[in-house]
Amino acid sequence: VYRYNPLGAGVDADFVTTVDAAGARSRVVLAPDESAVLERIPVEVIAARPVNAVCSRCDATGLTLALRGQGRVELRIRTGPFAVSAGRRYRVNGAAVAAGADGVLRVPLELRGERRVAVEPA
Repeated sequence: VYRYNPLGAGVDADFVTTVDAAGARSRVVLAPDESAVLERIPVEVIAARPVNAVCSRCDATGLTLALRGQGRVELRIRTGPFAVSAGRRYRVNGAAVAAGADGVLRVPLELRGERRVAVEPA
């Protein structure tokens, strides 16, 4: 989510997206004359219980998410601004993980509250 002040200058955006069985929803609350642009990122959050997510980086250098929830979660990351290629290795919070033959990087997680996830090329 990109947020702009009344003059059109970019400002910090910390809007939360909630992911659950019904899909993904971003709550956007703006001050008068502010605007926002929502951009879909190539990340699926698969979870049995609701997960709140804030993406602070999704560019050619990597992806950074703050997740909040409980239980098992799987992130499925596809190519986008951050390139993901079949068989290529990535660092996920410092650990090496390879993308599958289908070009999807699968990241299993156990959430117990808030957790930061950083993904970068290895």
